[in-house]
Amino acid sequence: MLVSQLIIQAYYKSGIVSPDAESPQTRQISDGLNLLNECIRFDNIGGETTPFLETGVLSITTIPGQESYIISGLTSVETVTLLDGNIRYELMDATTREYFGSGRALNIMGLPSQYFLERHALDSYTIYLYSIPAQAYQLNIKGAAGLSEANLSDEIDDNLDFYCDYYTYKLADAICTFNKLDTPPQTIKKLNEYQQILTGMSLPDLKIKSSELLCGNTMPSYAQLNIGRGWTR
Repeated sequence: MLVSQLIIQAYYKSGIVSPDAESPQTRQISDGLNLLNECIRFDNIGGETTPFLETGVLSITTIPGQESYIISGLTSVETVTLLDGNIRYELMDATTREYFGSGRALNIMGLPSQYFLERHALDSYTIYLYSIPAQAYQLNIKGAAGLSEANLSDEIDDNLDFYCDYYTYKLADAICTFNKLDTPPQTIKKLNEYQQILTGMSLPDLKIKSSELLCGNTMPSYAQLNIGRGWTR
């Protein structure tokens, strides 16, 4: 199915356009595309109701002496790991206070053991590393990759029929709201059914959590970071 066809079906289910008498006008198709992309952006933010978000892994190579890096393409982050040769290390996520407010030497270079994420946009972050990388390491960042915005000519995979139906009903509801009209009861009923199914299929919560809330203050001490490079106990 083409995205343009999904939009046409949504207009039919909204009741604004009759499938027996007419087709949506060019302006309506354009409005429908904008509303569909709003729906997609909303679902990307609220990933707990969109289990069909793919899991992605971004890999970047650190630069010796560089603390921060821009990453994009993920709407949430689950794990950050670092490869040093054939050894993989998990980095600990820090809160704002832990990363920027705790006492530490600022000129330490070594094997990073801690990171902090600062979100700039839906799928864009700056990641800060401490200790500052002393050499080039492979940094792997795993999380949920959001759905891409749609274009009218995009073709939707036949294996995603269930999600096409979901977005058809969701878009129909958005079209009615946009036009200040009541959504037909049968359309609301079907949308609720799809949302209930999706909620039951949800991914585990991938939102970044403070280590303080989960397991106490597990951030490495000054001595660990500056003597043991973060990996002493």
